[in-house]
Amino acid sequence: MKRKITFSGREWIALAASLALAILFVHVCGFFRIVDSYFTPGVGAAIFGLGLLAVGDWYLGKGARRDAVACLLMAASALTALSCAIFSSVGLGLLNIAACWLTGAMGLMRMAGKDRYTLERWLVVPNTIGQFFKSLFVNFDKPFRALGSSGGKNKGKLIGVLIGIAVALPLLAIVIALLSSADAVFGGIFENIAERLAELDAVRTVWDVFRAVTYMLMIFSALWYLAWPRPKAAGGEKAHGNTVSAPFVIVLILLDIVYAVFVVIQIAFLFGGRETARMQGGFAEYARTGFFQLVAVALINMAAVLVSSVFMRRDRGGKVAVAASVLLTALTAVILVSAVWRMSLYISEYGLSMLRLGTLVAMALIAIGLALAAVKLFKPSLKFFPVFFAVCLAAWIGFNYSNPARNIADYNVRAYLDGRVATVDVEYLRELGPEAVSSLRFLEENSPEHAGEARRAAEAVVERTKETRWYEWRLFFSLAK
Repeated sequence: MKRKITFSGREWIALAASLALAILFVHVCGFFRIVDSYFTPGVGAAIFGLGLLAVGDWYLGKGARRDAVACLLMAASALTALSCAIFSSVGLGLLNIAACWLTGAMGLMRMAGKDRYTLERWLVVPNTIGQFFKSLFVNFDKPFRALGSSGGKNKGKLIGVLIGIAVALPLLAIVIALLSSADAVFGGIFENIAERLAELDAVRTVWDVFRAVTYMLMIFSALWYLAWPRPKAAGGEKAHGNTVSAPFVIVLILLDIVYAVFVVIQIAFLFGGRETARMQGGFAEYARTGFFQLVAVALINMAAVLVSSVFMRRDRGGKVAVAASVLLTALTAVILVSAVWRMSLYISEYGLSMLRLGTLVAMALIAIGLALAAVKLFKPSLKFFPVFFAVCLAAWIGFNYSNPARNIADYNVRAYLDGRVATVDVEYLRELGPEAVSSLRFLEENSPEHAGEARRAAEAVVERTKETRWYEWRLFFSLAK
């Protein structure tokens, strides 16, 4: 038999807060609202994300584990949520919503002691995602059971409230009808209300109410999951390094041979510059046929070095594997440099874009990951995942707050005016949003051949910002003039 559920005032407040967040979510973050709008939710997404973090922190109470890791994860979630209310990039906005959700869930799980795997192990990410979706439904019935368990005086009060509502509604209808016929001004008020109700889409309204109640139950279920019960946190990373070194030696040496031949033979083409690019069919073809393959190779090599450093036995053969791993790291560094070179040629011809700038940041992170994996070869006690995760998270937040859209627009316009880039894509600048308006105005003033196009693009962006709904507002909307 299931035990009775009794809600204290804290639970009822949490349920009311869940309803408020659910209504905001329906109004701001509905799937169709995002699809129908040009901009992703801005200040609305920030309010929802920050509100969810605040309610979760409050409901966990004084017993929560607010250590440095939990506080940093919560701060990262808050910063990514806040960035939604500042910057306008649609792609970054969607990624920031996802980053806010993941870091917030990890932070709250850690505060609640529900992180089965600590941040020392990469399994913390899939485990957090799994627990998150579980938490949305596992306590779905708690409010209903609390109502059913409230007997005696509370049950009588509930029945009395329902009877009072049932009697009051028809009585109010009669009184309002009589007073409306007696006074035209009074009657006009309720006529306006009736007209507003008639304008409502009944089906859509019922659907929104159903969604709000459902989301309320899901949010409250997650809050209850966090708070009850409080398990002990799991232990740290298990010891590895028990696998014989022979398989690692074979794989690493074969990889070294292949990459050494590749680097020696292709060295002129890897760094051949513009002439090499033209020989390969132009900048676009040169970058497209080589860049992403080289990045994929770098990722494979980083994984090979990391797996060796974690699982390989430290015997005599292990020393050979370490030497092979160091050589592989050096060869991978050459491959990464070649990938950066290819991308730099591409950018020098066509300018920057969000994807191109993002890939440069990603390559920098791959290089850092490769370096950390190499360090772990000599220092097995190094916790690779928490360090690399912290670096990636800091890089992501830094990338957002560096205002990449504005930097891209400024670089493309100035590089074109200085003759470093052959063309400037005004349509792409317009798609960057309000952050690009100042660059479009600068292009309008300094490029007669693009003046009209740049002016129309800037005015289109400004007009678009005026047509947005309140929850789509960003700080840069007010700076776009």
